[in-house]
Amino acid sequence: MNESPNDVSSNDPVFARLRSALDEVAAVAPARPLTTAPHQRGMGLGRVLAIAAAAILVVGGVAAVAINRNNSPAASPSDTTPPTPTEPTLIRSEVPWYTLASPEMVPGAISTLPNPLAENPVGFETSMAWARNGDPADALFLLRSGPGSPDMAPADTSLVGYQMIGDQAVAVWSYGLSAQEQANLLEQVQPGSGLPWVLAAEGWVYLGLGTAVDGSAIAQSYSGTAGGAVTISVGPLFNQFLTLATVGSIEPVTVAGQDGWKATTADGVFVLWPAADSGYWATMTIDASLADRTDGLIAAVAEVEVDPTQPTVETVLAPPETVLASPNDTPATPVVVAGGVLPMFTDNATDPAIGLPAPAVVGHDFDGNEVSINPMDGAHLVIFVAHWCPHCNAELPMLVQAAADGTLPAWLQVTLVSTAESASAANYPPQPWLAEQGWIGRVIQDGNEGDGAAGTIAQAYGAAGWPYFVLIGGDGKVAARVIGEITPQDLQSLIATFPRPR
Repeated sequence: MNESPNDVSSNDPVFARLRSALDEVAAVAPARPLTTAPHQRGMGLGRVLAIAAAAILVVGGVAAVAINRNNSPAASPSDTTPPTPTEPTLIRSEVPWYTLASPEMVPGAISTLPNPLAENPVGFETSMAWARNGDPADALFLLRSGPGSPDMAPADTSLVGYQMIGDQAVAVWSYGLSAQEQANLLEQVQPGSGLPWVLAAEGWVYLGLGTAVDGSAIAQSYSGTAGGAVTISVGPLFNQFLTLATVGSIEPVTVAGQDGWKATTADGVFVLWPAADSGYWATMTIDASLADRTDGLIAAVAEVEVDPTQPTVETVLAPPETVLASPNDTPATPVVVAGGVLPMFTDNATDPAIGLPAPAVVGHDFDGNEVSINPMDGAHLVIFVAHWCPHCNAELPMLVQAAADGTLPAWLQVTLVSTAESASAANYPPQPWLAEQGWIGRVIQDGNEGDGAAGTIAQAYGAAGWPYFVLIGGDGKVAARVIGEITPQDLQSLIATFPRPR
């Protein structure tokens, strides 16, 4: 447990690349907190990570994490300041991703858009789209269906204006068609074998199918330095063509080398295009205040590309470009996290993170020494604590004693992650607090995401409160997660889930 911070995975190519990325972050990290406007910063930390992470040999899943801050300290006046946008490291894997390469647009954090097809309480819905001659700018025919019955109340379904075809409630929309033409097409809709429905009409080309089990879309917003916003999303088909059909006149455009379409109203511009050959769809919404720049913004959209022969990192939140100042006005040390983001921990009996690959981490302790969490380097216990948290203050003496009496065995790597730093707390900064408590083991100072908010590593590990324990097996996968204070006996039981290495 008390190994040198630098003796972990010294020859591991993954960590060599992570360290290289961290070196680039440190090279551009400011010596003092930044006060300039976002567009004056030059290359951001996230963009450096995006470049460096293209070579990292880790594969993970796409997810977005929301952090429960019920245990956070009382908000300080500085909490009313809008947070500095963070730029995620977005590297193409199975699903393409797109960036907006415009110096006037500042990237924000990733969010997840829910799949509305899963929200019908009566039953899961499907969404299908066809275009005349394959061109939505010519005409669109949209069909959405789900299990139903003739006596369904309007509150029981999202299928407004539905009619029954067999045991399915079906609602249709169209663009470029008269009511009679739409009705005629509906008469030619037939149940399919490989697809739920087939449109047996000459000249109509099938575009895509969305279902309730396809998952959610991932979105990222960009804020204009002079006002306005642009949002890019990538995900399965659900309402994208419906939005296109109801926004306004549809025009063909080219986005990142793909044929796409845009529609404009007084509220803004909506752009839709296929996400390469993935079967997913990409969208861009542009505020009305930026509508006069639509062509330039569309031209600035680029697909993120990496070497297709190499495994890739998927979506990882990068450290922010500003960090809280400590009393000596020195910012927190940045960290690099690679791999899939774990789902946020809940009290459910079945933890969805069990069996998922744990994120890899390279960071530093409070003295600037490099400390790594390599999931493939044997069993590992990662403990997240916040210096202001009363439960962590009660728990840390137990952990110190467990390290001294062997409850934390020598064969188990143990890393304490100091996260959720708050300058408004009485015991800020965390380093003296840890020293007073007697912790002499490995420590990583987490990247800061705002006063009292879960840090970069904590978010990647799905933290929902403090203290928080994540046990990683020798196969690099999550074996157990526990939140809240635990007793020495609980700790022994947690560690006992692993056989002692020979």
